[in-house]
Amino acid sequence: MDKTLIFSDSIIFSKIEDQKLTEIILNLLNENEKNNKSALKSNIGGFQTEPIDNFYLNESFTAETAKCLQNNYRMKKQSKLNLLDLWINKNYKGSINIPHIHPKSNFSGVFYVSVPEKEGKLMFLRNDKTAAFTDNSMYLEGSDFHNIYEIQPKNNMFILFPSHLNHMVMPHFNNNPRISVSFNLKLCDE
Repeated sequence: MDKTLIFSDSIIFSKIEDQKLTEIILNLLNENEKNNKSALKSNIGGFQTEPIDNFYLNESFTAETAKCLQNNYRMKKQSKLNLLDLWINKNYKGSINIPHIHPKSNFSGVFYVSVPEKEGKLMFLRNDKTAAFTDNSMYLEGSDFHNIYEIQPKNNMFILFPSHLNHMVMPHFNNNPRISVSFNLKLCDE
């Protein structure tokens, strides 16, 4: 007997340890907070910057994304990777990001600058909720029947995922804020 996987979604994990990158992110965050330049996206509480255009950040996240894609997929044709936008998130104690997707992009990602050791999980929610209509997960072990995938962020963690995946950020209850950078990328013809 054979089992065939008919649908799948993948999340790619990497790590970026770059002190200059961290310093630039924290400086940009402080500058935006000081000037009260915020955006309302999926955040309830906390602070999200408006889109940021910074060469070093753009190059760092585009290069890491390209490396992740090349190491995990076979490209069908020559293509170019464009960073569409990026923004910095600062979630305070109890802040959340409600379930959302990132339309008009192929891949989205997050880089964690500073996170509490526990809580504040990144949760991916199965877009197709029909697995919840059965109780198979009570009897069978396997990801075929899961509706949620949880990730406990760590400092310097880089996560890349297809933009259509529904996701959210759970609250943390530490007094120190959680700081991350989110971004969207598009594949296009060269």
